Amino acid sequence: MEDVDGQSSARAQQMAGSSPGTGPSIRWLPQPLTRRNHSYPTELLNDSEDEEPPDLESESGDVPSGSESGPSSMLLESQDLRTQIIQLLTELEETRELALKHEDSFLEMQGILEEERLASAQQAEIFTKQIQRLQAQLRSVQEEVDSLEQEKECELLEVSQELRCAQEEIMSLRQAAEEAAAERESDIASLQEELCRLRAELHELQETRQEYEMEITSLRAEISMKSCSGHAGQEPATLQGELQFLRDQCQHLQMERSILQESNSQLKSHLLLLGGERVEDTDCQDGTEETHQEHGEENDSLTEKEIPQYDAENILALSGVIETNSAAELEKQKLSREEDKSRLHNQLQSAEEKVQRAQSECAGLLSEIEELQQRHRLSQEEQEKLQEELRLCREEIHRLKETGLQVTLMFLLLQHPRPVVANLWHSEPFLWALGPLPQHTRQDSKNLPAVPSNLKDADFSHILIQSLLLGTVGRGRINRQES
Repeated sequence: MEDVDGQSSARAQQMAGSSPGTGPSIRWLPQPLTRRNHSYPTELLNDSEDEEPPDLESESGDVPSGSESGPSSMLLESQDLRTQIIQLLTELEETRELALKHEDSFLEMQGILEEERLASAQQAEIFTKQIQRLQAQLRSVQEEVDSLEQEKECELLEVSQELRCAQEEIMSLRQAAEEAAAERESDIASLQEELCRLRAELHELQETRQEYEMEITSLRAEISMKSCSGHAGQEPATLQGELQFLRDQCQHLQMERSILQESNSQLKSHLLLLGGERVEDTDCQDGTEETHQEHGEENDSLTEKEIPQYDAENILALSGVIETNSAAELEKQKLSREEDKSRLHNQLQSAEEKVQRAQSECAGLLSEIEELQQRHRLSQEEQEKLQEELRLCREEIHRLKETGLQVTLMFLLLQHPRPVVANLWHSEPFLWALGPLPQHTRQDSKNLPAVPSNLKDADFSHILIQSLLLGTVGRGRINRQES
């Protein structure tokens, strides 16, 4: 009987594991839970029911009467042990059913976590594609802006070069006009000096001519007086010689006068060419009037003083030729001067047109530059928006990575809860994965108690799932509050 009771108690201890009341605590690792039905509890029950109580009457003759209380107490103890074994077996069956329920919930939770992981991976892939597309668009916009800036810089350089060339041409034309004006002024001054000198020489020649004419008249008067007094035969050869000498000298002076008048007319024509039109007209009129007056005075003086007819005719013919030549030269010089004026005016107009065209092109380029600056500013704003979206996407990816880390940790804890938690129970990452803990809890994490060895696997897994879910929700709330 004692052997039977010992065997039953040993079997109960083997099936119940390390109970808190019997024997030392034995650490064991949980095996994966399955839906396999175990038949050893029912067999034990059947064995216990099939066993018959010992025949006390047959053995009563052999055993003394004083020891009857011993077998009855042992029988009671065996019955108590059987009832305890039955209770333990029923508790074990209930625990197994609860473990199966938790296993079903674990599988369901694992499927949900797998779906969430796939969804987060797809979302992360979508975000990466969007980020790549936005980066490509940003690069294309930046390249387009750079190319447009380079084109506009080249156009601005070309326009600035053209404008500089036009300004240089205008400056050269102005310098040429100033130099020509200075040359004309110097020529006018030199011609005026030459004209004054020639007028002085002409005045001197006129004075000498008047003196010679006075001498001729005085000689003629003497000759007439001598002829009247009857002394015609006295010294006729001498008087004729003097008269011929005076005539020759007069002709010589007239030729010099004509030469001086011709040079004077040429100088006047040059002066009129370089001066203004009004000055030219007035000078021409003055010159012609002076020549006419001089010729009239000469003719009057010659007629009054009875100069021979052929001398007056020669002088008039020479003066007419000089006047016609001077008039033709004046016309030619006037035409050439008008052509020079028109040519310079045309050059000035073309230069002004170039300047206006360059200014209009410069204004157009400035407007295009303003438009490009506006587009560049818009592109920068768009780039800032894209950078902000990129930052948000990175934060979302970081959050998804953190969520994936928590999911992985949850999966490991659910697969092998006790070995993992036994190593990570006092570690900071495990406390972080469990969610936002208070500060005093984190500070006292080293003083946490050891993992209880008598905790059941199903209850332990259930507690871990609840802790991880609560930690994930709390972490998400903290992230939302921080953002």
